[in-house]
Amino acid sequence: MALSDEARNFWRDQFSSLRRHDVIILVCDPQLAAVAEALETSLWEASLVPVQRTDVRNFAHGRHSWLHHRTETTFLFGLFGHDSGEMWETLSGLVPAGTRRASMDLKDCGRMMNACGIIQSFAIVEAIGLVTGIDPGKPGIGKFGRELYSSEGLGAASKRLGPATRQKRAAILEHDDEDAATHSCFAMDKNWLESLGSIRIGALVLDYDGTLISDEERFGVPRAEIIEELLRLSDVGMGISFATGRGGSVGTALREAFPEHLHARICIGYYNGAYMQPLSVDIDSNPPAIDAALADAFAWMKSRPELFKQGSTGRFSKVQISVGLDEIANIVEFQSAVQECPAIAKGLVKHALSGHSIDFTPRATSKNDVVRLVEASVPEGAAVVCVGDSGRLGGNDNDMLSQPYGVSVGSVCGKMTGCRSLFGNALQGPEALLKLLRSIRLDSENNLMISRARLALDNPKSVVQKGNK
Repeated sequence: MALSDEARNFWRDQFSSLRRHDVIILVCDPQLAAVAEALETSLWEASLVPVQRTDVRNFAHGRHSWLHHRTETTFLFGLFGHDSGEMWETLSGLVPAGTRRASMDLKDCGRMMNACGIIQSFAIVEAIGLVTGIDPGKPGIGKFGRELYSSEGLGAASKRLGPATRQKRAAILEHDDEDAATHSCFAMDKNWLESLGSIRIGALVLDYDGTLISDEERFGVPRAEIIEELLRLSDVGMGISFATGRGGSVGTALREAFPEHLHARICIGYYNGAYMQPLSVDIDSNPPAIDAALADAFAWMKSRPELFKQGSTGRFSKVQISVGLDEIANIVEFQSAVQECPAIAKGLVKHALSGHSIDFTPRATSKNDVVRLVEASVPEGAAVVCVGDSGRLGGNDNDMLSQPYGVSVGSVCGKMTGCRSLFGNALQGPEALLKLLRSIRLDSENNLMISRARLALDNPKSVVQKGNK
């Protein structure tokens, strides 16, 4: 039995030469990591002896240096099984003469043997406690330890790093933004929120797919509660415009959703801003002129059928080429190959990702063209708030959302000064947009402002209550 008197006496004999100032190098078979961690944790937390845990490979790659310089104060303990026993025997035979050592053979290193090893670790900890003169069950702790245990610092930090900050920080870590070395992500989020909550809003510029509608709603009309909120805001003076990667289908859906008397007042930036028209204009009947560089790029794509799945070459809408992600044979090869297209290589055509496609547009085209047009029409001192979902680097909303009052309801970019979200991954798409719209209210001076209280960002549970009013 692992905890029999005989077993416990055995381990006391094995560790009888151990002293408090010694170091145990714990060399283990990786399959016995659970046993090694149980030993390492117990020996450290009971302050019996310091432990260095390693495996045979890492021991051979440099961890042996400690033993070379401190043979007299090092105790080598091996955890091995059938497959690793020979390696332990080789290692044990090569270390300096006089090295104190002990080992535990856990056979097949399976789950049962790991469980048995953990039980045996109790006897080992007891044995080491006896020889070092420390009771592992009551090692004694300093006053600072109790205060450290009861400190609320970790809880406060966790609360402070809400879903939006965590999402932004994850994107920054992938991007390695230089500004992250001198700025706190939390502080930047706090400043951005304070700025967003202090502006008088004159207009909204909204992306369509992934923002106003979900993937499931792509071929329908926007949900009634979102249109209801937009109409409420329009009635009190808010300007409403859209910037979309799509063409005439968006106009058709929005003309059905909004009352006719508003159509002339709503600007639509079709094809990622390449063609701007009021909603009252049906662009299927009034299409844009053909962009020559895009026409050349489309001809080049048609000459490379191997980049596409059978029967696919994308869609050319005179000022935009849209290639569905499901039309591409291999996305990595496609993105690499299109750099060879003369119009792209010369900088005449650029491309960006949306939720469903890669969109190619003239170099000068941007959803920001819609923002600039709207900014010219809002009252002095009022701001334009932009909302989209593809804020990641290379996303077709990135430029628009990287402005001071851009809000993502989807991905964010990895630049500290780039676009941010309000709800992180906890609430996205139309649900996040709806919550934002419901937070915009008239203040006591009849200014349209974002109500921080209605956003309820300090109460993460309320964020996921979809549609709450």
